[in-house]
Amino acid sequence: MIATDRGGGTITVSGGTYTSSGNNSADVYSTGTINCTGATLTANGAEAVVVEGANSATLTNCTTTVTYEKWGVLIYQSTSGDASGTAGTLTITGGSYTYTGTSGGLFYNTNDSAYIYLNDVTISNSCDTLLRSMEGSWGQSTSASSGGNARLTCTN
Repeated sequence: MIATDRGGGTITVSGGTYTSSGNNSADVYSTGTINCTGATLTANGAEAVVVEGANSATLTNCTTTVTYEKWGVLIYQSTSGDASGTAGTLTITGGSYTYTGTSGGLFYNTNDSAYIYLNDVTISNSCDTLLRSMEGSWGQSTSASSGGNARLTCTN
């Protein structure tokens, strides 16, 4: 797992192979800034990428595969105090992104604004949903206080 923790931070990854298999163990979990270039990411028990709060993750020329059944990427605000703000950003340039699940979709956004930028990336989605932006049950209570607000920009 490649992760920043409470308080942010910056991580830069160049190359390598990263596989997560544990329940709720994403390959990339950003409460700061994470940049991955030329990496192979395989998520079997959780999302490939999670961006919490007003933070970011950037994948450049990565091969990303998600076998997790819920969704492939999560952009949200948990209200746990791990990350402040409500404007998460994901940028994927080049490479490929494959989601083999059939029920959740490539991207899920709740309790946060999501800014998703896809540029020249090959997408393979086994689900009929590309983006799910909605009210979800996250944070300190059992019901959500706000829904998602997502902007998806695709180029090439």
